[in-house]
Amino acid sequence: MISLQKNIPTRFQKTHQSHGFSLIESLVAISVLVLAITGPVVLATQSLRGIAPNRDKLVAVHLMQEGYELLRNVRDRNVHIIVADVPGPPDPPPWDNNICQAGGGIPVAGCDREIACARTNCDAPSLQPYTGTPLNLDTATGFYNYAGVGGTNNATVFVRRVRLEQAPFPSGALDTDMQIKYTITVSWQDRFSPKSVQTSGYLTNWR
Repeated sequence: MISLQKNIPTRFQKTHQSHGFSLIESLVAISVLVLAITGPVVLATQSLRGIAPNRDKLVAVHLMQEGYELLRNVRDRNVHIIVADVPGPPDPPPWDNNICQAGGGIPVAGCDREIACARTNCDAPSLQPYTGTPLNLDTATGFYNYAGVGGTNNATVFVRRVRLEQAPFPSGALDTDMQIKYTITVSWQDRFSPKSVQTSGYLTNWR
């Protein structure tokens, strides 16, 4: 004799298992869908966050290189005056005139300077005492400068510092006549922390 009481729980159990499996499938499908949607969104967000810092670093590297070119321009103008000088008084200024101080020479403690173009040209850049003032950018000419903000001249976050020091010979003795050690640092503040790029080398007395 067949018992109906045994079959009823079995059918109920099978039905219950079938419903449970469908629920799991649904949860898995939803999870996969959520991952498929959020993955690209997270990547896009991270990419957007990285655009501004990368752009700022590129500008800072450009300003660092420009600082060296402007420093070399001052040296070249001094050397040009020396080479073009005719015998007799007055004597031409030294090759490092107005680089750290008038009349040339580098103090034992060195000096900190800032240098930039004018708003409209870069014909005669000059080194001035370092103040920590951020550079401005004239969007009409493309020149970074220290002129006042206004019109097409806009403030930036970049501060350029030129450190000048006496340079030693390989023996350790100071070479005060033939070369100057320079260190150019461009610093700025992004959304999260202060940043900077730096380069150093030697400015030489060549003719």
